[in-house]
Amino acid sequence: MNNEEAARKIVVVALDSGTVAWVSPMSPFTQRQILKRAEVLYPLPDPKQYEQPLPDAAVEGDVIPAEMNPAYQHEVERIKAARTDYLVEVAILTHIEFPDGEAALLERFEQRLLSLRRFADLPHDDWEALVKFVLLTSKDDMSRVMQVIQERLPLTQGEVIDGMRFFRPALPGA
Repeated sequence: MNNEEAARKIVVVALDSGTVAWVSPMSPFTQRQILKRAEVLYPLPDPKQYEQPLPDAAVEGDVIPAEMNPAYQHEVERIKAARTDYLVEVAILTHIEFPDGEAALLERFEQRLLSLRRFADLPHDDWEALVKFVLLTSKDDMSRVMQVIQERLPLTQGEVIDGMRFFRPALPGA
């Protein structure tokens, strides 16, 4: 690890694949910019297309709002899921480093990657395929990595004790 890496907040995560990853948190500014890009890539549908005429309307032109249309709700959920997938994918590909290095890991897992390519449609980029389909092998891996990236790590026992000191009254003789 060089000085630049040491200056950043890096958490070492042991993955179920037997590989060690260095994971760094994503700044709120970066996260917001990625979300903005996701909104452009995956825009919400036009609600007007999902409005339906209100049967027996008292006023001509009254419509049932798109939000009441199950098709609109389904499409909005699908798009929100795509945005979340995009954020997670970008976070994983930009906030994880491996001390073994890209070349060494590609060589080490070359046969496994080739085997997977025979049966699954993997990304064309070998590194992306390796990270997503070989190195991060479990939901636990994804959960731990995303907790670090989003800075949602559980407190350690020492952090809890330090936090309790703040709330303890200063008692004489204590």
